[in-house]
Amino acid sequence: MSRTRSEAARVFGLTVALGAWLAGIPFGLASAGEEKAGKVLCGFNSEDEKNLLQWGDTVKAELVTDHVTEGEKAAKISFSAGKQFAGLGMCGDLLARWGDYDYFAFDVFNPNEGSSDIFIRMDDEQSKPGDYSTQYGGMFRAFPGANHFEIKTKRMPNQVQPWLQRKLDPNKLKVFALWLSPAPEKDTVLYFDNFSLWNNPRVVLPNAM
Repeated sequence: MSRTRSEAARVFGLTVALGAWLAGIPFGLASAGEEKAGKVLCGFNSEDEKNLLQWGDTVKAELVTDHVTEGEKAAKISFSAGKQFAGLGMCGDLLARWGDYDYFAFDVFNPNEGSSDIFIRMDDEQSKPGDYSTQYGGMFRAFPGANHFEIKTKRMPNQVQPWLQRKLDPNKLKVFALWLSPAPEKDTVLYFDNFSLWNNPRVVLPNAM
């Protein structure tokens, strides 16, 4: 056998052996003990849980068993026509240590024929009222049917020239507000569920590699 053929056979043998070795090693997602996989902030499964959030006077929220994505219930939220900045908010412990996770997620079911634009604003300790360059602002379009939205916690740009200005500190958040923008022209119902924090899967390679 020529040297070239011999080397090719040796490389092929090593490749097969390596593949068989890796197949027997449980590498892939990190175990739950190695990192925090997820944390539910509000699943709307009880009145106490719903009351963890702040609700605007012109918004009505009730717990229902329709369009559930976590637990046994979801929130049916009615937004009043013509009411600007009417929605819900989170503060205090619900905003603690978001930087320990990769993204914030929530689910929305839109039972209507048309889409609804959901605006989310967040402030951290350095944000100033009325100064959009210090606040996070994100628009999310809820199309008819089921929608899943995610916000990367370590990439929360402010509303003005995000490529030039600072990003919000996910471990120092103090305000989270959600409303429909523009204000709905007619009373609008959306279903919300599973406000939660998650980590992306981590690939754990063998030490020998």
